[in-house]
Amino acid sequence: MGERSHLPGWNGLAARQKIRGALQIAAAFATSFSCCIGSALAQASPAAAPPLSQVEEESESAQSQETQEQEVQFSGPDGKPLPPEVQAVLREQFKRIPPEQLSDAGDIVVRSKKTSKSIGFDAVLERAFTPIEIGAYGASTVEELIAALGAQITGPRSQGDAPPLLLLNGRRLPNPRDIAAIPAEAIEKLEVFPEDAATYFGLPADRKVLNIITLDEFTGVFAAGTGALTTEGGGATAQGAVDLFKINGDTRVGFGGSYFVSRELTEAQRSIVQPSGSEALARFRALLPEIERFSVNGSFARPIGKEISASVTGRFRGERSRGQIGASGASILENVRDSNEWELGANLAGEFGDLRLLLDITYAKRSNFSGISVAGSGSSFDFTDADNRDFLVRLDAAGTLISLPAGPLKGSVILEGGVSELDSSTFQDNLQIGARRIRDNTGVSANLSIPILSPVSPAGRLSASYGLSFASLSDVDDTRRLNARVDWAPSRALRFSFAFVDEQRPPSLEQLGQPTLRTPNVRTLDFVTGETVDLTFVTGGNPDLLNESEQNFQAQFTLKPFKRLNFSLNATFLASRVNDPLAPFPLLTTATTNAFEGRFTRDANAQLTEIDVRPINFSKSVRNQIFWGLSLSRSLGPLSDDGEEAEQNFKSVEEAAAANPDDFVFAVPANSALARQAQNISSRIFANVYHTWFTRDEITLAPNTSPLNLRRGDAVDLFGGRRQHRIEFVAGAYKSGLGGRVDLRWDSPTSLTGSAITGGESLRFNSLATLNVNVFANLQEAFDKENKSFLLKKSRLTLDVNNVFNQRPVVRTDGGLTPIRFQQAYLDPLGRTISLSFRKGF
Repeated sequence: MGERSHLPGWNGLAARQKIRGALQIAAAFATSFSCCIGSALAQASPAAAPPLSQVEEESESAQSQETQEQEVQFSGPDGKPLPPEVQAVLREQFKRIPPEQLSDAGDIVVRSKKTSKSIGFDAVLERAFTPIEIGAYGASTVEELIAALGAQITGPRSQGDAPPLLLLNGRRLPNPRDIAAIPAEAIEKLEVFPEDAATYFGLPADRKVLNIITLDEFTGVFAAGTGALTTEGGGATAQGAVDLFKINGDTRVGFGGSYFVSRELTEAQRSIVQPSGSEALARFRALLPEIERFSVNGSFARPIGKEISASVTGRFRGERSRGQIGASGASILENVRDSNEWELGANLAGEFGDLRLLLDITYAKRSNFSGISVAGSGSSFDFTDADNRDFLVRLDAAGTLISLPAGPLKGSVILEGGVSELDSSTFQDNLQIGARRIRDNTGVSANLSIPILSPVSPAGRLSASYGLSFASLSDVDDTRRLNARVDWAPSRALRFSFAFVDEQRPPSLEQLGQPTLRTPNVRTLDFVTGETVDLTFVTGGNPDLLNESEQNFQAQFTLKPFKRLNFSLNATFLASRVNDPLAPFPLLTTATTNAFEGRFTRDANAQLTEIDVRPINFSKSVRNQIFWGLSLSRSLGPLSDDGEEAEQNFKSVEEAAAANPDDFVFAVPANSALARQAQNISSRIFANVYHTWFTRDEITLAPNTSPLNLRRGDAVDLFGGRRQHRIEFVAGAYKSGLGGRVDLRWDSPTSLTGSAITGGESLRFNSLATLNVNVFANLQEAFDKENKSFLLKKSRLTLDVNNVFNQRPVVRTDGGLTPIRFQQAYLDPLGRTISLSFRKGF
């Protein structure tokens, strides 16, 4: 037998036994076909079969193709012949099998080509999404899919909602953003690995790893347009995109472009209450700026010989924003930002037996302009200009070192070196100041994946991994990382994991050297005086920043109790300790004023006039949290006892044949019992619920100061202290081209303790629940099953309603008042939004 096939419409399609003297042709979802060739072939009953499948055959004799066609008959599992129209379709398909594919072995085998698309390490696979599951979310691209999956692909260790590390067929690309544009239809499988797997690729263990496995054959050109508006007016957006993606074995071509525009949203459009004397300025203060963005990207990959493949990628992105920031005398001021990014990358990847090599070369340049100007003047009187350039060379080598009784001992080594430059200038008060900062970076990391007990041992599978990393940086202290992990699976249904990470992270070049800019008219609540004031913010880099160092321990267990039901329960405990954590400047409170007294400027009347909000190092942070959840996914409708879950679903025989050119495919007649079972298997219903519980969250701002308890009224930003509980619930269904999803998130209440000067009043942040709804229709599948309309072919219409009940944070003092700076529209300017998008494939 060959490897279990991953064929159109089926999960693990394979003949589980050799059937001497019979011809097996997979022909039905959740049932199976038997076939016989004349009087020489006997009936057989395979395990499962799809509406679209492949067969490679071996036969006892070297009969001619014509004789075989005349003798072939197809019967169902009950032994009765299939309907004549089905027989005719199968015989036409059978004609495509050339005689040379038949041998004299007399065995029928179903095979699939073994591909090398895994990540190459013995990392624990947390979750795998099939094409049917992916299709149920209604996502058009990898980027949209990641947003829709939410908590399922993020974990407690992800920092700042950092996106997962994306791999394509087990490899990093020079530009990971190219993966984000891949159409969802081209995905054969999406694999999710824990955060520790990121260390195999030389990155910190602060985000999960997603491996996007694509089909071997795919061609698609897509055009999409989206329009969105808020139900309260203002803030409308529009976006258009065109993408081309083609796969032919190891050759891949991608090209795309997009344009996005959003309108300015002013305080007057949200009826923001203004401080006394400035009511007329509401229409000259932007809650959200006007934004215009354009991007274009391209990629090309192809094999060079049998063992080596090469790829090149390129990307350009330009963005411009303008937002009014109030008045200075008789003039209306606005903040103008312009940025341009160019990225180029190339890599060589080779596989030589168990050894995998990858050479990456990347170059990126970013230009950023930020200025304060008089509205309508077209020129800025105060501005900063910065150019960033990054060049990196990286070599990965991974493979099997030796074979141990429990399995292969695998290892990897990563060598990298590069240089980053930041040239900046500031023009303010008729004075221009230039600066330059350079960082040379060389690093090495090594990882071992060690099998201890094999899966067949009485105690189950036991493995460990260990990694070390060192980096030498020219402008800050050197960094290092140590990570260790133990995984134990006593049974198929249960797994335990324990991980420890000790790492140091340097501040970025931008955090250190970004040019300084003074922005006026920033509205802030001064907790020391209890007043809402408009003052000047000083932004930019801080050259005195230190490396932060973190130690964290993670314990995780996963339970999958039902073999035939895609249900799982997982829970994670994470304890994190960070010394000198890098952070934006915190909210203005009595505690921050005492800890960073030199950052605040007051006039002779003790009124605050300026805050230096450049990034800082806190002294220490301590956080413990529990993250657990349930996930369930299955087909809609009944399945037969031997039915299997769908893995791929094609709209036509032609589409399946194009994606699997070497396969033998056929279709089930419409409206038949087999077709109805096919619809059930290719449908999906899913539900996920995740709960995050912060059991401890403390920050020490500076040495010799008391820690702030974010769970008990202390805070470092405008959204109050730490909300101890967050519950995220997602449920959806998909069948016959129609699908929908609801996404509910609930955050527990929190507070911000007041100061003695404000009368001891605290701010109370109510609990917040928001509901998002997404409905979509694959128009051809739902309304044009006979494929008569060109407009409906490969088309999708999607309606999104975010924040259905228009819920916003509610903040009140003990006396029931809401400070001006904490009005709901400041904390959530948009509120309820409705978007409609149309996507067409060609």
